[in-house]
Amino acid sequence: VSKPSVSHAMKLLREDGYIAMDRYGTVTLLDKGAQIAMHIYERHTVLSKMLERLGVSPEVAKEDACKLEHDLSDESFTRIKEHFHKVIGEVE
Repeated sequence: VSKPSVSHAMKLLREDGYIAMDRYGTVTLLDKGAQIAMHIYERHTVLSKMLERLGVSPEVAKEDACKLEHDLSDESFTRIKEHFHKVIGEVE
């Protein structure tokens, strides 16, 4: 990733209200950004644990969860989470 690409992405995140940056370049997640981060973290955690419970090694489960967490629809994720909650209890 080039520095101009990062600068452009950071600018967009600031303009859309996801982050704030001070004059020293310190980045702070705003509420809007934190909500998205928590949403993605929940998906990652649930998917990782689900894959591990299916017998996937922890390393591979984490890698695969990273791939799935961003592309999986909310509908599919909700159904997966509900299913595993019923079958094995809490997965978070």
